[in-house]
Amino acid sequence: VVGAPLAFSFGAFRLDANGHADTTFAAGGRAIITFDDPTLSMIAGNSTVNIDGQGRILMTGTVAGSNSFIENFAAARLNADGTPDVSFGSGGLVVVDIGDHDAHASCAMLDDAGRIVLAGSAGVPPVNSIFPNYNVAALRLLDDGALDTSFGDGGLTLLPIDLVQDGTDGALAGIELDGGKVLVVGTAGTDNGGGNAFALQLDA
Repeated sequence: VVGAPLAFSFGAFRLDANGHADTTFAAGGRAIITFDDPTLSMIAGNSTVNIDGQGRILMTGTVAGSNSFIENFAAARLNADGTPDVSFGSGGLVVVDIGDHDAHASCAMLDDAGRIVLAGSAGVPPVNSIFPNYNVAALRLLDDGALDTSFGDGGLTLLPIDLVQDGTDGALAGIELDGGKVLVVGTAGTDNGGGNAFALQLDA
């Protein structure tokens, strides 16, 4: 079970087969990892959890910067025992600032090479309007949390679906395919305020 239990934090809680706290995990079954960065104004939320082949726990979501209109993709990784994986990012934490794009991570995918694809949406600048325009966004991290610059444009892909002008498009879920390809699904804004489903495949 994962979430954002405190400001600036991601948290994980593990239960045993009987539904009780697994006391072998972290501290009494609960692990909290904190984004200790003075440039962040708040934690926006922890969206997803993935477990890799080594039992490491990847939590992904969004954090807000000093400008509350601009949010960034974020990830935290724990070892199988609930301790922070210090080989990942800075003390187990990664925040990816993609400039003036207000970015929200909704899903994460892992491949056999240990690479991590985060996908969601990113606002088209300026994003300080009530109804901003959002595009599908995806980026890839290496196993150590560094941005994989061989993916997309310097590690980032921004793709408008644009069923309507200034629509709100975003990925909601995805899976890793053979050869490092990624399939994401989500919704694209329509002119009546609703949304249509889409599926989008990205190459490796």
